[in-house]
Amino acid sequence: MGRPAKDIAAGTRFGMWVVLERVPHPTRRSFFRVRCDRCGGEAVVEGSNLRCKRTRGCRSCRVGTSLLRRSPENLENHMSIWEGEA
Repeated sequence: MGRPAKDIAAGTRFGMWVVLERVPHPTRRSFFRVRCDRCGGEAVVEGSNLRCKRTRGCRSCRVGTSLLRRSPENLENHMSIWEGEA
């Protein structure tokens, strides 16, 4: 038998996610509806993934954030390759 599910309170933050509510799920795992701070997008995420930091925000916002972390030179190179100019 597994451990009892840990409940996460609404309003708890995990990276860019804010927990809205617990979602009923047919398995014994705990799932939560979350909202992204940046874009307002919602998703259903497994509680263990939130607690273990395996998910910290929605895909579209994480891609934008990772591009912003690049230096201007690397970003120019990345964009030219992406646009097929290299």
